[in-house]
Amino acid sequence: MYPGPAASLMRRSVVIGSAAVALALLFLGLTSLMAPPSPAYRPDPEAPPPAMVTFEDASSSIWPFLSPSPTYRQHSPLNVFVLNATLDDVVQLMGDKGWNRTVNETGSDASDPSPEEETAEFVSTNITWGHAEGAHRYGYIHDGEAGRWKHQDTQLHHGDYFGHRLHMRLFASPHPGEWVAIQVHTEHFDWFTLRHAVDGVHQGQVHVEQDFMGQPFVKEVWRKHVGNQGPADADGWATVIELAIAPSILLFGSISWLDPVRRHITEEDRRALKALKDRLSWDHLFLAASILSLILGVRLGAIALERNIPRLDPFLIAGSLFPILAIGIPLAAYGFARRLEHRMDAAVVAGAATALASLVDYGFLQVDTLPMEIILHRFGVVLAVALLAAGAARRATRERHLNALLLAGSSLWGLLWAATLFGWV
Repeated sequence: MYPGPAASLMRRSVVIGSAAVALALLFLGLTSLMAPPSPAYRPDPEAPPPAMVTFEDASSSIWPFLSPSPTYRQHSPLNVFVLNATLDDVVQLMGDKGWNRTVNETGSDASDPSPEEETAEFVSTNITWGHAEGAHRYGYIHDGEAGRWKHQDTQLHHGDYFGHRLHMRLFASPHPGEWVAIQVHTEHFDWFTLRHAVDGVHQGQVHVEQDFMGQPFVKEVWRKHVGNQGPADADGWATVIELAIAPSILLFGSISWLDPVRRHITEEDRRALKALKDRLSWDHLFLAASILSLILGVRLGAIALERNIPRLDPFLIAGSLFPILAIGIPLAAYGFARRLEHRMDAAVVAGAATALASLVDYGFLQVDTLPMEIILHRFGVVLAVALLAAGAARRATRERHLNALLLAGSSLWGLLWAATLFGWV
């Protein structure tokens, strides 16, 4: 007794769905190889704070973590401290204007030089930092008599808002000139979650550390263990930068390609490859190209707008471009997959194009690590696009236009964007 058409269709849908899941899992593995997930860390938000960070000759101290709320939630580890400086000193020194200091003919700082001896020397860091906007993070600061929570004094960044950037939050000592605490990290704008995803804290710390080394206005750069290891790739060591000039005078990866693996191709493999080659058409290419161009085009377009129209609000750019992904990708997957006969072809091409676009995007941004929730979310994106395309192929819509594959892909796509818009991921 042969199975009926309904049973055969259901069995075939299960096979297609399994293939889409396998493709998404392959993407998950490649993403983990390229940008390993940052270690999971879930500290007790009610735990008492560890020892405060303080320095010699400073009466104030700061808790070595930042928190999204005024609670002891160990969220972002402070990893850079600048001594003998005010907040304005650091911001001006790291900005595009730098600072012109007066020195005498011997090159030393001149407290009161004569007109014939004085000369101006422009000093600044090599990396030019600009003002940035971002979510508030709270630090716990003790002024020597009492402690209080406060959010960051200012934020700076270097790079592209809609690309890859270094981002820092700065906290000044309540006693100006003692220290400025910095939390710096690398991050990239994720179009599928509409927010910045933090890659890690170590690379940003190294960038700042190296940028200050060897500068004429820096006395010494060293590291201090502050006990805030755990979140992301933090190891508990913070960079300490001592400025040589008193604050009253100073104003200031890529994707690694895997080695090719040789394998023996049998005669049966050759026949299968020939059959696959005969099935390929321009429609397969159009399906892949449409998804690739949408994902990468939004990234490049946003960066171009940000660089060429600096006064344009980032939220306006994001609000204008994210519908291209939210609506454009399913429309492209559905529209071009309708021209394909086989459901498996549509699923593999659409899912592979989505995975490839994401990998190229991460390579372009030089992302080193990713949070596990972002990797899993992108796994869902690849799976949803593959199911949408499979459900739109001719063989899927021949019996019933609104089939199980199309419903599953649409539902998953909607849930993923709901998770993004409601902040669940």
